[in-house]
Amino acid sequence: GGNTTYRVIAHELEHILQYQYFGIRIEGTLDKVLALKSLIEGDADFVADMYVSEKGVGGTSKITQLPVNDPHIAIELTPYIYGEKFIKYLYDLGGWELVNKAFRNPPESMEQVIHPEKYVSNEKPTNVTLSAEGLNVIHVDVLGEAYIYVLIARYYNESYAYEVASGWGGDKLIYGTNTTHKIIYWKIMWDTARDTEEFYNAYMGIITKRAGVQISKNTW
Repeated sequence: GGNTTYRVIAHELEHILQYQYFGIRIEGTLDKVLALKSLIEGDADFVADMYVSEKGVGGTSKITQLPVNDPHIAIELTPYIYGEKFIKYLYDLGGWELVNKAFRNPPESMEQVIHPEKYVSNEKPTNVTLSAEGLNVIHVDVLGEAYIYVLIARYYNESYAYEVASGWGGDKLIYGTNTTHKIIYWKIMWDTARDTEEFYNAYMGIITKRAGVQISKNTW
């Protein structure tokens, strides 16, 4: 309706201002791309909400819930869920000055977006090293906390997924082939041993639900 139009226009005009003054390139790992999109879409949503509230025109067109049963779509939508909360946290803490600072020094991971206090304190993810000898490497990536959140939420529920994913400290994924198989190596660092075990239990539950079989276990 007409009221929603005001919000959409404000949202898109904010994108123009972002590009004009900051011109952020959206590139890097999945984790970093989602974090940059969270900054950009979160700011546009925040401004649009502020505009329609001040003008008293109402209307809404924003995403408020993830379709966790469709993980591919859900992962792409995480910036719309967490982005505005991230911007609001910065705005409440330091006004537009702090928001503009975030555009000059963007969040590096979804961990910093989901937990904006970690952005403010400059807590960065662990740079995980992972080797894949004998593998014809096709893709290297960092999947991040939002990916793990969606992974767990699909099979359990969102509050439990948030709890499990919050212990994420860093990860690295390598996908490739050897002479006979397609192989994925995924190494995840966790904040504490308890966080590690919590994810292990959740992930093994998923493997069971998917009729997978554990072939070995390294203790931590």
